Amino acid sequence: MNDNKIYSDIFDIVSENYSNAGGKFGVSKTAYLHLSGDDPSCVDVYALSRETDKRAFLEKCYISFLKRLADEHAFESWTPRFSLPDQEYKRLLVATMIGSAEYDRDQVRAYNNIYSARNVYGGKLETIDAAGKMGMPDKLMKLYRKQPEFLKKIERRIAGIK
Repeated sequence: MNDNKIYSDIFDIVSENYSNAGGKFGVSKTAYLHLSGDDPSCVDVYALSRETDKRAFLEKCYISFLKRLADEHAFESWTPRFSLPDQEYKRLLVATMIGSAEYDRDQVRAYNNIYSARNVYGGKLETIDAAGKMGMPDKLMKLYRKQPEFLKKIERRIAGIK
C-alpha cells in the first residue's frame, strides 16, 4: 500500500470522526495530502503553482512556507482576494509568505519561484535546485526582513505591494 493511500485513508477516518462529533476537519483533503508529501526544508514554487483552486493554494502555501495550517484570520484576510486573476493572486500570496518573519525564522528555502521579481519583470525563468546558492534577491530579502516596520511599509508602497 503506498503512503498517499494511507494518508488519504487517515484523512477520511479523521474527517468522518469530526463529522460524527458535529465538527469539521480544519483542512481540505488536497492540502492534507500535500502536507504528507511536503519536504519540510524547501518549497518548489513551480510545482505548488499548479494548484488551480485558490483556497487549496492558500492552504498549501501555509503548509509549505510557514509549516502550519492557515488559521481563521488567514482565510478572512485572503478570501476577498480570490477575485483577483489567478496568477496575480498566487504571486501576491507567495510574495507575502516569503516576506514573512515566520518564513524567515523557519529557514525554509523556496526554489523554482516563477513569481520572483526576476522572473515576472522581464528576466528569464530562474530555476534552481533546493541546494542552490543564495542569489542577490535573497540577500536583499534578508536585509528587508531586518528593517524596522516603517521602512518596510515605505518599500512595499514603492514596489506596489499592499
